[in-house]
Amino acid sequence: MAIFSRAAQAAGFARALAAVDPTAIVLQSMRDVAIALAGSSSSAYREVRDTLLGASPSARPAGVYVDLVDINGRSSPPPTDLHIVVVDPDRVRDEAIRDYLATIHARKGRVIAVLARDPGHPRLEGSIASGERAAAEAALGLPSDTIAVFQASDSARSTRHLAAAITSGLPDRQLTLARGLPGLREAIAHRMILDAAIANGQFALVASLPALIPLVGGLVAIGADTIILTRNQATLVFQLAAIHGRRLDRRAQLVAEIAPVIGGAFVWRTVARALAGFLPGAVGALPRGAIAFAGTYVVGQIANEYYRSGRRPDPDTIERFGREAAQLAIRRASAMTGGLSGWRRVLARVPGRRRPSG
Repeated sequence: MAIFSRAAQAAGFARALAAVDPTAIVLQSMRDVAIALAGSSSSAYREVRDTLLGASPSARPAGVYVDLVDINGRSSPPPTDLHIVVVDPDRVRDEAIRDYLATIHARKGRVIAVLARDPGHPRLEGSIASGERAAAEAALGLPSDTIAVFQASDSARSTRHLAAAITSGLPDRQLTLARGLPGLREAIAHRMILDAAIANGQFALVASLPALIPLVGGLVAIGADTIILTRNQATLVFQLAAIHGRRLDRRAQLVAEIAPVIGGAFVWRTVARALAGFLPGAVGALPRGAIAFAGTYVVGQIANEYYRSGRRPDPDTIERFGREAAQLAIRRASAMTGGLSGWRRVLARVPGRRRPSG
């Protein structure tokens, strides 16, 4: 079975897009978020602020409200959805920082810390960054996934770290954050694309095991896995449109606009060709998962590029997306197969499920 045989044509993808109700996506992307960015007046704080708010803070869409807080001059943290505390790693035990965090914890508020140094200090990278993060965890009492390391001289990596920490702190506001914080939009979009690709890869792996999952195995025979995978991709496309400010109430216009860009056969030939170089002659569940992962990744990247720039990616760019997808599919194989254990736990609770042999 070719997982993407039906999705290879623009008409098929248009049908999947038309089947998705964007109302929930619109509501999710329009939820207000209040953030307090706290720290002392320093170069490092200003770098984090500028990365968060983008080059033109006044031009940001409504929805994300950022309160800039001088941690040394304010007695109490403001009420917000998330507190971002910018901390010099050498000052994690300062009384003002500890008091600020203690108040947030007492209110059961959500908080992340950003470790950042002013220029001229040792770079936060490698073993230094790991050591500073561990020290900050102990001193601040925060879990590791809520601590980001920010290095102004490596803006791309620092932006990814900042986006990861913020979306961990507000996982239910990801679309609003990407839409309202242009400085983090690309990093959050990339995380959304990866998450969707991994989810589709895991589903394809599960759908390729009919002995383990009789119900899904029966559905595969009529192509239900293709329908689900393509619908998930269509949902991702609408989410990316939303964070780039497209109006989802004009669904017919969106479908007519994006379906030829994504649904063309060239896209799927690119994915197949890229994967063939990494999985020559491979058969079975893992390649199916890799195809689902790579196809979803390429769809997401094409849609993101289109909505970001307003231009259809050229063939060379699509080829690059295909190579990236193939490489990531191989590296992410453990993440996709690891997800199977969760599916197995769910399936074990299904009444009357036939146990796999062996």
